[in-house]
Amino acid sequence: MKKYNNPFKKRNNFDNMIKYLENRRFLAIVLVILIAGEIFWFSSLSGKSTGNGVIPLTSILYHFAIFFELNFFLLIALVGKNKLKKKTIFFVLFLTTIYAILDEVHQFYIPFRSCSLSDFLTDFSGITLSSLVYLMIKTKHSRGDPKKIKNQKREQPSP
Repeated sequence: MKKYNNPFKKRNNFDNMIKYLENRRFLAIVLVILIAGEIFWFSSLSGKSTGNGVIPLTSILYHFAIFFELNFFLLIALVGKNKLKKKTIFFVLFLTTIYAILDEVHQFYIPFRSCSLSDFLTDFSGITLSSLVYLMIKTKHSRGDPKKIKNQKREQPSP
């Protein structure tokens, strides 16, 4: 019988990707610039060329996902291997929220496009969830493996 590795004992691919980008912050910065550029480019298309919301679910998923990614990679780029601070999280939240607002204002000036509160709220939901996910990941890794901590407590001699 073939023995399979337990995926919960080792870091998963998502954790490996985050560690890789934290060690190579330049790549995270490049991703942030590319994503911000993509958002600007799609916002610059007229409403006729985008289909003007023919499939609203697609638009909602796009707004949520793209701002989730923008915020997530910006957090990785600014934090890197350093300890995560509250002010960094709030700064990135502020920065990406301002970008989402500017994106909606930008669309107001594009033919057949409009500024949409629902799009902004979807953007903000992605931004917020992204921050929470990154906070949970960083908190989990800073605490270490619970089994090792539990074993260390047992090994310490009591006074």
